[in-house]
Amino acid sequence: MKVFRIFLCLLLCLALLSGSAPAALAAASDAAAEAEPEAENSDELEAEEPWPVLDEAEIRALVEGYMAEHGVSADRFAMSFCYTGTGETWSYNGDWFLQGASLYKLSLMMGLAEKVHNGELQQTDRIYDWDISYIENRALTYSDNAVSERMIGYFGTFREYRLMQARIAGYTEDQLPAEYFSENVFSADFMMGSRSSTTTRRNTPT
Repeated sequence: MKVFRIFLCLLLCLALLSGSAPAALAAASDAAAEAEPEAENSDELEAEEPWPVLDEAEIRALVEGYMAEHGVSADRFAMSFCYTGTGETWSYNGDWFLQGASLYKLSLMMGLAEKVHNGELQQTDRIYDWDISYIENRALTYSDNAVSERMIGYFGTFREYRLMQARIAGYTEDQLPAEYFSENVFSADFMMGSRSSTTTRRNTPT
């Protein structure tokens, strides 16, 4: 290719000296077209599986470095991470069930969104005199406890509501601790919607 480019440059120089630049340019263009390989049909290219990109050892070092710098105890810390570009996941104490505060509102509203998706409800339908859009906005944007706690009853008993959340997160009943059905506890893996037995990597402090 380097030799070919030198040839083109020489051809153009000769053309300029002889006053036949247009003809030389046309000749160069034709030569370049012949030299370029035909582009493959993009439709025929097979899609490649994404390459793994997460370095688990490096992520662990970063997390533990942050914890050490800020005085965070390993027995009081849990996180789960998903790189959506490849679907890879990583967690640190991700299966520990801890008090979840307002995190319950996420899977609660996912349960409502699921009913809309399945055609059981419309966004304009009203529950407890609120339409769906209002409920979602109050719960997710403003973390409204009054609206959210009222909506728990919409899904039945407390146990039924908790089973709904577990199903959405990909957990079966036998994967849940007993306190899950009496307290507002979640794990980091649960909140990420990971199946603890299949897709989540477990990492515990050493």
